[in-house]
Amino acid sequence: MFTPLSITFRDYDKWGLVISILINFTLIGIWHGANWTFVLFGFLHGCYYIPLIIKGTINKKKNLDPNKFLPSFTEAVNILKTFALVSFSFILFRSNSVTSAIGYIRRIFSPSIISSPELLPISLLALITLFFTIEWLGKDHDFAIAKLGIKWPRLLRWGFYYVLIIIIFQFAGPKQQFIYFQF
Repeated sequence: MFTPLSITFRDYDKWGLVISILINFTLIGIWHGANWTFVLFGFLHGCYYIPLIIKGTINKKKNLDPNKFLPSFTEAVNILKTFALVSFSFILFRSNSVTSAIGYIRRIFSPSIISSPELLPISLLALITLFFTIEWLGKDHDFAIAKLGIKWPRLLRWGFYYVLIIIIFQFAGPKQQFIYFQF
C-alpha cells in the first residue's frame, strides 16, 4: 500500500511522504478493527513519523560507538520518549471507544498524579531493567536478542531464552483471549 501512495504523492516532496505515511498508517489502524479507536491508533503512529520526515532523519542510521556500554543521556531520553509514545497509543488500541480512551487519559493526567504513586514491585522493575538492557545491547542488530549470548555455550544461551519466555508469561497477567481472535 505504501509504495503506490509514495509514488502518487512524490511530487510533493516531504509533504507527499507525510501524506503517504498518514494514509498508510490510518489504513493499518482500520485493518486492526472497524472502530474509531483503531483509526486514531493508526493515524497517531503515522503522526509520530512527521518530525523525522521534516528534519530529514527518517532513514538515517546513527553511528553508535560499539565500545559504549551505556546510552548517553540524550539516547536514554529518546528511548524513553519512544516507549512513552507507543505505550500512550496503546490506550487507544485497547479502549472500547474514543470516549473511554479520553477518560483514561484524563485520569492519567489528573491532579492525583502529584500524589504519592504506588510503587512497582521490585521484580517488575528488575524485569523492565533487564529488557531495556537487552534492547540496548542489541541496538546494532535488527532484533535485539539476535546476537545476545552468541558466544555462550548453546545450552546456556537457549536456557536463557527459555527463562525469558517463562518470565514473560509470569508477568503477562490474567489469561485473555488473543486480540486477533475477535475478528
